[in-house]
Amino acid sequence: MSNTEANTAAAAEPTPDCGHAETSAATPAGLTAEKTTARPGSRPGHASGRRNRQPKTPKPVVIPLAPVREGAELDEQYLRTFTTEEIGVLPLTAFVGKIIFVECDRQLHQAMKVLLDEELLGFDTETRPIFRKGAIPPPALLQLCGQKNVYIFQLAKLQDKAVLAELLTAKHIIKTGVSVRDDLKGLREHFEFTEHGFVDLGDVAKKMNMLTHGLRNLTANLMGLRISKGAQCSNWAREALSTKQIVYAATDAWISRELYLRFVDLGVL
Repeated sequence: MSNTEANTAAAAEPTPDCGHAETSAATPAGLTAEKTTARPGSRPGHASGRRNRQPKTPKPVVIPLAPVREGAELDEQYLRTFTTEEIGVLPLTAFVGKIIFVECDRQLHQAMKVLLDEELLGFDTETRPIFRKGAIPPPALLQLCGQKNVYIFQLAKLQDKAVLAELLTAKHIIKTGVSVRDDLKGLREHFEFTEHGFVDLGDVAKKMNMLTHGLRNLTANLMGLRISKGAQCSNWAREALSTKQIVYAATDAWISRELYLRFVDLGVL
């Protein structure tokens, strides 16, 4: 993991492969299952004269996405809150490495060949912000971080995006992030799937009685570092993302993977 101060720069090199760009940033399980059995209504042939009630559609059964080791404990130093001022003086960190944009179906299938061989992926999505009440749009980006690279999927440009379901349902690949359920709910606006192999770091933190659950606070607490949130409310549906957006999106997926590994080192996962 690398951390440097705030100046960021990214150089994109488009290739002939449908505008594919690889960017190098120089600076910085649980599952949701649905039961299909419904509560029965009146018995067949019942002669009481009452109208048969329609069976109710059961609510999805939500299994906590926090496979914490039995008996795991954290030192007291990790159980306190962090103030904005405390986080603000920590060293700034960001993803340093290759960022691979996936903008067409050919690139999508190439990326899937690599990602399906991973064992642990940092996971995040970005959605165009809405500043008034109303329906929330589906995510514009899906970010996945493997051992070496971060993949950024621009979902609106992909026709065959449903092939991503194979990755999201793969039981042999751990996908980890924060507020995972919200991200998965948004992705279902694009295509249907039943997720497997997800670990929500916020759920892990709560189960360990930590007072910090968000990505920025967990990074400060567990790693003594600061990640930027300056691009959080920018327009993620843009045709061409800014350098600031690129680094931000890649960093969120990367730091999710790093935090999972940190929990492993601490004996929690």
